[in-house]
Amino acid sequence: MDITCDTTILATTDAIMENLNKKEIVIFSRSKLFIEGMSRILNASERINVTASSSDHRHICSLVVAYKPDFLILDQRGLKSSVENIASKKEIQKNTSSVVIFGNEGNSIKQETGYVIIGEKTETADILDFLTGNKDLKRDFNRNGPDGRDDSGELTKSESSIVELIAKGMSNSDIADKLSVSDKTVKAHITNIFTKVNVKNRYQLIIYGKRNRKKLSASK
Repeated sequence: MDITCDTTILATTDAIMENLNKKEIVIFSRSKLFIEGMSRILNASERINVTASSSDHRHICSLVVAYKPDFLILDQRGLKSSVENIASKKEIQKNTSSVVIFGNEGNSIKQETGYVIIGEKTETADILDFLTGNKDLKRDFNRNGPDGRDDSGELTKSESSIVELIAKGMSNSDIADKLSVSDKTVKAHITNIFTKVNVKNRYQLIIYGKRNRKKLSASK
């Protein structure tokens, strides 16, 4: 008997597994512009999915109970109740892993009792790093490479250019065309770059490139 493989089922299974690995987010803000902007930024990450949002504070608890998100993001500027009051609600504590308050002054991410505070000037890359689990709140925030080293000075001019292009979202083939080299050469450079800056995947390299863009430009 011939055994056939149903590619439709395989594709569906892959899609389900991909969704299971994503961080689910619920957003509240009285500003629809904030919701749209934040949703667009977060959904651009392959590891994040904005499940639901609302501009009505009365719906916060019901959304968390319904969707059980990994993170509940609250725009502090639209809250009518205190942060402590919302974070301490049983429905919130039981159905979400973390409450994130956005809107404080500054550019840091800090753990408080019962919730996390993200400053309104915090860089997008830093927020994504935290939400996807790459940020350790027990350490001082690292402005350099993911492991605390700033290795951009070790990169060659070609490698620095490749990191900058990867940070802009370009594919290997696009980079090869732009630099007039082969795809194989680009892959070899990327392998060396991973080792030099101590990253494990392209996503981490993008974060590295965004954080070190000034030094990368200066090193060319």
